[in-house]
Amino acid sequence: MTKRQLAYSKKEAAAATSLSLRGIDYLIERGQLKAVRVGRWVIIPVQELEKLVFSGAGIVQGESLTSA
Repeated sequence: MTKRQLAYSKKEAAAATSLSLRGIDYLIERGQLKAVRVGRWVIIPVQELEKLVFSGAGIVQGESLTSA
């Protein structure tokens, strides 16, 4: 039986999507990426990363992920 990862840490999500950790934080803060807090850990469900990658985050061209 193959194990399927259900969620990623923010660091793992950044590596899996080729985004920076700050970029992941930015998307979470803006509500464009859903994350779940479990105790002191923040995890991102695989389905949320798939939605982000396959449908985009609705970021306007030229908009910086780190501008606030």
